[in-house]
Amino acid sequence: LGIRESNVWINQFFHNYSNSSISFENNVASGFLNGFLQPMGGCRLYVDLAIPSIFKKGSSIAINKSELILPVDVDKQGTKPLPQLLGLLLLKNDGSLSILPDAPSGQGFVPGLLNTKSKFYTFNITATFLKILNGELQEKRFLVDYTEFKASRADAVIFGGYGLFPQKLAPRLRVYYSYIP
Repeated sequence: LGIRESNVWINQFFHNYSNSSISFENNVASGFLNGFLQPMGGCRLYVDLAIPSIFKKGSSIAINKSELILPVDVDKQGTKPLPQLLGLLLLKNDGSLSILPDAPSGQGFVPGLLNTKSKFYTFNITATFLKILNGELQEKRFLVDYTEFKASRADAVIFGGYGLFPQKLAPRLRVYYSYIP
């Protein structure tokens, strides 16, 4: 590897969670109460989308808007800083990543903006949700990742997990829809 003044930074990170205040093994055993995202080769967050039965094929419903909402567990997050923006990608069945139909033109991910007051990230996935309902898209697993400064930020984001459902901290799919007579 030739290194010159015009090269980008190259980093290699080794994470040691033995002194962490959060026990990852115990968390998994207790029903997925939290999800973790850490850049620099740390933790990746995968989200599996469950489709509510009301949206079964052939139902007379028009989808107006669909959002994936990932709340931050503010009690565990504490005062650690949060990124203003996260990205959402499709994880294909073969393990590769793909850009979602909802990604803005020229952007490689669907942006999830932080609601600084309520501490949750919202991803607009309307086109993706429609493709899943129409059978055009079989995959329903997503990857949430840092989109900027991921090689220079060591702070993690601690999300509420699905084991907290139906509480406010649980991740959720919010769908605005209308019945078609």
